[in-house]
Amino acid sequence: MDKLAVRNIGTISFITTDDISYVEGAGNYCQIYTKDGKRFMPRITVKALSARLSENFIRVAHSYIINTDCLLELNSELGRYSIARLSCGKELRISPRRYRQSLERYLAEVLI
Repeated sequence: MDKLAVRNIGTISFITTDDISYVEGAGNYCQIYTKDGKRFMPRITVKALSARLSENFIRVAHSYIINTDCLLELNSELGRYSIARLSCGKELRISPRRYRQSLERYLAEVLI
């Protein structure tokens, strides 16, 4: 179980990566959303954070990384997966081209 140390004003919080539901990029910051509804905003880009997370996490768009353990459903339009619905209720739009390969690799491993 991996942990991230996230610096906040006056504190450092330790988050296990298993507790992360998804990550949303916001410029040079990321908003990390946990399964229990907490939000953290460390100064790190999506690209840099993506490199530090395990294979359980896939980048589905320029601004989003999802924990595949929290993935409930993929909805498709015109044969392409376009929306990822997570266990927290959040629906995220999947990039039509750039990050599709990571999603397809994940599906190749788990699809029956």
